[in-house]
Amino acid sequence: MMSISLKFPAIALAFAAFAMSQPASAVQEQGDAAAVKHPASVIVFDQKIDGSAVKLSYIFAPDKSHAVVYGSDQNGRHTGKALGSVAVEPGDHRDIKIPLKTEAKSGDKLWISIYRAQDGGTAFDAEKDVSYWAQDEHLPSTNGFVVR
Repeated sequence: MMSISLKFPAIALAFAAFAMSQPASAVQEQGDAAAVKHPASVIVFDQKIDGSAVKLSYIFAPDKSHAVVYGSDQNGRHTGKALGSVAVEPGDHRDIKIPLKTEAKSGDKLWISIYRAQDGGTAFDAEKDVSYWAQDEHLPSTNGFVVR
């Protein structure tokens, strides 16, 4: 019985020695390889219009991007007509205001989408810039909210 209890700790020690013999860079490289770029995301709530701008509570842009506001039709569906946009640098941002070219009124349903700035420019280009969400079928291409 004594020999069985000694074999288990010997195996555990051998395994621990093997794990500790791995260079720290190997562990770091695995972590870097496993690191995945965070997807674009936005949080927007129903809101009163602040002057002629809407407010995003939170936005994360993995690259230089544009946050774009769209209007809706009589059924509340996205129209595809941009009402305003703002350039966003890569990273986390809070309380971003997007100026509107067209005034929104109480009860209007608006939509937000985030686009990667293809040319790195500060102006949204509907012909060139591509929605982050258009390529991922599991995510909505827009996020809706209502003007109060």
